[in-house]
Amino acid sequence: MKITGVILAGGKSKRMGTDKGLIIYRNKPLIEHSISFLQNFSNEIVISTNSNRYDKYGYSLFFDEISDIGPIGGIYSILKNCKSSNLFFIISCDMPHAETTLAINMINERGHYDIIVPILPNGKIEPLFGVYSRNILTTTEHQIESNNYKMTDLLNKCRTKYYNVPSNYLIASPDMFKNINKPNDVEI
Repeated sequence: MKITGVILAGGKSKRMGTDKGLIIYRNKPLIEHSISFLQNFSNEIVISTNSNRYDKYGYSLFFDEISDIGPIGGIYSILKNCKSSNLFFIISCDMPHAETTLAINMINERGHYDIIVPILPNGKIEPLFGVYSRNILTTTEHQIESNNYKMTDLLNKCRTKYYNVPSNYLIASPDMFKNINKPNDVEI
């Protein structure tokens, strides 16, 4: 099964004050953490962005067809325009502690689902760390047309599996889903 790894790096980074993907975290830009993560199981990597600053990494860049609508805009543009695969693993560029084994387990659980995203024991869902099928393109388009940009609403409209994250993963890697959003997050 061919998997295209997608890095979402098109946000405005309002809280950070500068392009998050290029912020240095633990000696390298955040985007490089995502690249390293996806290289473990993806056949190819693409970047959803609104900046040519990611050209230097040598991966295909996909720009939002509809700007200023959040992550759903990047996902829509990837599903519509990245034709090399029908299955995508999507990760936000600000999640440097992502766990490869969890991602592979989620991919292996795909079955008949069009989306698989993790759900934590506290009920929190992580929609920007998951497996997405091109099958949701029309649903995504209709949701955008209705001016609804909420990722949780998209998950509810699709055949979504909420993958229960085993507590041993969270014990071994408690920062697995920690986002780097503000300058003081970088100092940690």
